[in-house]
Amino acid sequence: MDEQELIRRYQAGEHDFSKSDLRGVDLRGTDLNKIFLFKASLRGADLSQANLNKANLFETDLRQADLRGVKLRQGAVLSRADLSKADLSGADLSGAGLYETDLRGTDLNRTFLFNVYMRKADLRGADLYKVNLSEAILRGANLRGTSLSGANLRGANLRGADLRGADLGGANLRGADLRKVNLSSAYLGGAILDEAAQLDERYRLVLEAITHGSPARNLSGVDLREADLRGANLKKANLRGADLRGANLRQASLDGADLGGVNLSGADLRRASLNNTYLAGAILDEVTQLNERYRLAWEIITHGAPARDLSGVDLRRANLTGADLERANLSGANLQGTNLAGANLEGANLNGAGLKNTCLFGANLEGANLREANLAGADLEGANLRGADLRRANQSSAYLVGAVLDETTQLDERYRLVWEIAAHGAPARDLSGADLRQANLGGADLERANLSRANLRGANLNGADLSGAELSGSNLRWANLSGANLSGASLNRAKLWGADLNGAIMPDKESKENQIIGPDLSKHGLKRLFFKLNKRLLRALSRLVHARLPRSATLRVAENSRRDNCSGYSGLDTESH
Repeated sequence: MDEQELIRRYQAGEHDFSKSDLRGVDLRGTDLNKIFLFKASLRGADLSQANLNKANLFETDLRQADLRGVKLRQGAVLSRADLSKADLSGADLSGAGLYETDLRGTDLNRTFLFNVYMRKADLRGADLYKVNLSEAILRGANLRGTSLSGANLRGANLRGADLRGADLGGANLRGADLRKVNLSSAYLGGAILDEAAQLDERYRLVLEAITHGSPARNLSGVDLREADLRGANLKKANLRGADLRGANLRQASLDGADLGGVNLSGADLRRASLNNTYLAGAILDEVTQLNERYRLAWEIITHGAPARDLSGVDLRRANLTGADLERANLSGANLQGTNLAGANLEGANLNGAGLKNTCLFGANLEGANLREANLAGADLEGANLRGADLRRANQSSAYLVGAVLDETTQLDERYRLVWEIAAHGAPARDLSGADLRQANLGGADLERANLSRANLRGANLNGADLSGAELSGSNLRWANLSGANLSGASLNRAKLWGADLNGAIMPDKESKENQIIGPDLSKHGLKRLFFKLNKRLLRALSRLVHARLPRSATLRVAENSRRDNCSGYSGLDTESH
């Protein structure tokens, strides 16, 4: 039957065209209200802009049909119809029945589906971008791999639906019934839920992690199998014992998180950040996709690496808390910012290793070779350095309080002096002319010490007791003196450019002998300078007056005597120290 015959018969009052062969007919813009096309074949037909309100298309073949802008409202029946790869963009199906309808690969862009009945409909791979599905019945529907990005599913019934791999980014799920829904590998970023939405707890957790992040949250033991957690903020989260098999964690932030005992079999962690992440006991397999340096860190923390050749490896910012690295060859290795708290490095070769800002709190470094290693800013509190060789090692700004040395420890005199002061203090000691550049002496007892002409450039003297100290002619440029006690100290000709004096207790009075080389911070002094300096110099002076240390300058010492390189999950209690 061609289109002319169908139109003629329809206009004559005939409405039943069941089982008719209408393949490829052109019925654009035709008014076919209440037409009966039960089991008819309309494959490839053009029905764009046609009026099919209240039409019966039960089990009709509409494959690849052009249904753009068609009206199928007011109870139109499309149940069990085959609409695969049809174009329904811009169509209005409000209130239509599509029970078990095949909509695979159908273009539903801008289709109006308010209050539509689509129970058990097959929508695999369909494009439902920004479609209005509010109040729709999609119970048990197959929406696997469907694009529902930005769709309105407010109040929709999706109970038991299959949404595996679907894109629900930015979808409105307020009041939706999502109980028993399979959302494995579904993307939920930006999806909107409210308290009325009914969703299994595991998927609500996924949504919260993706949309709002779950930093420092306790997620231990949760079931997140095949969850799409791309880009999620899980910094410092406790995921110990969680099930993340097959999860998508690409570009996720897991810095400082506890992944101890987590099952990561088949998980995708490409481009994820795992700096200082605890991986001991985590389960990985050959399918797990993980940056090589993180996989190496996992191997070391889980199985140990005694006597292993790790020369030149990149393990920066890895969490190797308590790792067994006895006699390991780590010469030239990049361990910058790595957490080695409590690690066994006895007899290890760390010659030339990069250990800048590394946490070595309580580590065993007995007999270790640390020659020419860069330990700038490292935390060595409580570390065992008996018999260690630290000759020509850079220990500027390193925290040495509580480090254990003995007569067999080979250490440059400059740093041995720093260790002695940090560990035992130096009240009334003669330290004139001492080289204490960038030394970490936070909280040190230097009461009445003679530090005349001492080089303390960039040193950390935060909270140090310098009361009554002789600091004449000393170089304190860029030193951190915040909170230091300088009462009664002599600062005659001392250089204080760029020093941080925030909260410091200054000498009671300035005498003629107590002349500080640096900015005159007095009110009258500033007034005089304001008349003399141009605007550019005034800006420079303002920076000096505030005496704030530039974040980018690595020679500046941190504000606190303890560095923060041992913060984050370590598995050890460092708070009391």
